[in-house]
Amino acid sequence: MKKDTGSKIKTKWNLAKYFYSGVKDPRFSKDVENIKRAYVQFEKKYKGRTDYLTSTPKLLQALKDSERLMTRANERPLLYLHYRTDLDSADAEAEALSAKLSRELTEYGNRLVFFGLSLRKIPKAKQKQFLNDKRLARYHRELAEAFRLAPYDLSEPEEKILNLTAQTRISLWRQGMEKLQNKQIIYFDGKKLPLAKAINSIPELPTKKRRELHKNICLRLREISDFAESELNALYAGKYTQDKLRGFKTPYESSLIGHEIDEKTLKNLLVVVRQHQKLSHRFFALKKKFLGVPYLSYADRGAAIGKIKKSFAFNKNFSTLRKVLSDANPHLATIVETMGTNGQIDVYPRKGKTGGAYCSSSFKNPTLILLNDVGSFASGTTLAHEMGHAIHSELSKIQPPMYQGYSTAVAETASTFFERMFFERVVSSFSEKERLVALHDSVKDSVGTIFRQIACFHFEQDLHKAVREKGFVQKEEIAEMMNKRMQGYLGPAVHLTEDDGYYFVWWSHIRHPGYVYTYAYGELLSSALYERYCNGKISINDIIQFFSLGDSMSPHELFKTVGIDTHKPEAFLDGMKRLEGALKELEKLAAKK
Repeated sequence: MKKDTGSKIKTKWNLAKYFYSGVKDPRFSKDVENIKRAYVQFEKKYKGRTDYLTSTPKLLQALKDSERLMTRANERPLLYLHYRTDLDSADAEAEALSAKLSRELTEYGNRLVFFGLSLRKIPKAKQKQFLNDKRLARYHRELAEAFRLAPYDLSEPEEKILNLTAQTRISLWRQGMEKLQNKQIIYFDGKKLPLAKAINSIPELPTKKRRELHKNICLRLREISDFAESELNALYAGKYTQDKLRGFKTPYESSLIGHEIDEKTLKNLLVVVRQHQKLSHRFFALKKKFLGVPYLSYADRGAAIGKIKKSFAFNKNFSTLRKVLSDANPHLATIVETMGTNGQIDVYPRKGKTGGAYCSSSFKNPTLILLNDVGSFASGTTLAHEMGHAIHSELSKIQPPMYQGYSTAVAETASTFFERMFFERVVSSFSEKERLVALHDSVKDSVGTIFRQIACFHFEQDLHKAVREKGFVQKEEIAEMMNKRMQGYLGPAVHLTEDDGYYFVWWSHIRHPGYVYTYAYGELLSSALYERYCNGKISINDIIQFFSLGDSMSPHELFKTVGIDTHKPEAFLDGMKRLEGALKELEKLAAKK
C-alpha cells in the first residue's frame, strides 16, 4: 500500500492537459480535420467494392482498416466541448460549437454507413464460413454482431436520413426540456430555489416542510407540463416510426438487441421483481414507522430518517476507498490513485456545473469522473460507485478498440460491486444508531434501483401503447399512468395525489426510453456477484478478469464466466435474497430503536 497522498489529490479536471487549452488550440482544429480525413479516406478505399465481402484476406484487411479508423476518428473534440458545458452551463461558445461540430461529424460519419450495411448483407453460408475462419478470430464477435443486426437494416439513404435528423427529432427536444427545467425557480421558505436544488433538498427537510416544498414543485411541474406533453408525444411517436420501419415488434425490442439481452432474460427479471414487490411495500411500511406518520406522501419516499454526524471530507473518503481496494488487490488501488493525482476527478459543486455524478470513458481518451461532493457519507458511496465505473473502464482497455467499454446492461455491475465494498468497510465502524441510518439509506437506494426503475419501465410501455393507439396522449393521462405505476411499487403505505403524477415532467430517464430495466438487471446481478465473492466461490482476481473482458462477450457469456446463468431466474433471485436479508436486518435494528 502506498503512503497516503491525499494532499496531492487534484479536485478539478485538467482539460488542458488531456484535451486542449481552448478551441483555438491548433490541436483542436487539427484533430477535427484528421477525423474528417479518416472518414473520407476509408470511404474512398472501400466504397463501391465487394471483393472484401467474399475473400477472407481482403475482409481481414478491411476490418483492420476499420479498427485503425477508430483510432483516427477519435471523438476527443466533441468530448472536450461536452465536458466544458458540464462544468459551466453558461459556456455559450462550447455549446454552439458542439452543436455545429456534431452535425458536421455526423455528415462525415455517414460516409461509412455503406460498410456496415455491406457486411450485414453477406449471405448466411459465407457468414458461417467467416465466423469459423481462425484468421478472422480477432473480429469474430464484431462480425457476429453485424450479422445479428442485419434484419433491422434500412437502405443506405434511409439510414443516413435518420442519422442526420436525430438532432432535430430527439436531441433538441431533450435540450429544450432541460433548459425549461433549469429556468424554473421555486419560492419556498422565503428563498428562491432552482428546481433541481429544490428537488434535491426534499429528503433532508422535516415532514411538514418536506411535503410543502414537494407540493410547490408539483405545481410548477404541472405549469410547464404542456411542453413535456408535446416533447414526450414527439419522442414516443418518433420511436414508433423507427420501430415500424425496422420491423421491431415491441417498443423495447430494439433496446434488448442493442444491449444483447434476450426477451427470456428480461421476462425472468420482470417476473422476479413482480414476485418480490412485497419487499418494497415492507420497506415503505417500515419507513412510515420511522417517520412516525399515519401515511407516507410521495415526498416522503426518499426522506432521511436521521443523520450520520461523522465527517466525510472528500480526501478522507478517497483514502478509505483506496485502502479498501488495496486490501482486495493493489492494482485496483493504483487505478484510484492515478485518477486522483492526475486531475481526472472534478469533485465539488459550483455555479454553472451540472448536477449529479457520472463517469465518462472512451477509446484513447482519459476516464473522467464528475462529482458534486458535499462531505457526506452519501458522497463517499457516490465516489465509490463512480470509481467502480472507472475501474471497469480502465480494466477493459486491455481489449481491442472495438471491445473496450461494455454493454449498458452490464454498466452498473462494477459500480454497485465496489460501492458495496466501501459501504461495508465504513459501516462496520458505525454505532448501532448510525448503522441503522446507513442501512436504511442503502435499502432505500436498492428499492429505488430495482422496483422504481421497473415501475418506470412499465410506465414507458404504457405510454408507448397509448401513443401508438391514440396518436397523442394528454398530459393528464400521462400523469395518471405515472401514478398508477408508482403506486404499484410504493404500496399501501404511500398515498399519492393527482399532482404527484406530474413528476413525469422532471424524470429524465423517460426521455431515453428502453434502458431503465438495466438498472434493476445490474443491481440484482451485482448483488449475486458480490454474494459469490463473499462466500469464496470466486476470488478478487476472478472479479478483475470479469471486468477486464469489456465488450468481448455478450452479457450472458460474461456472467457465465463467474458462475451466473442469466437465462435462469435464480440469477436474479440470488440478488433479491441479498436485498431481503438487508431489509430483515433493518427491521431488527428498527425493533431495538
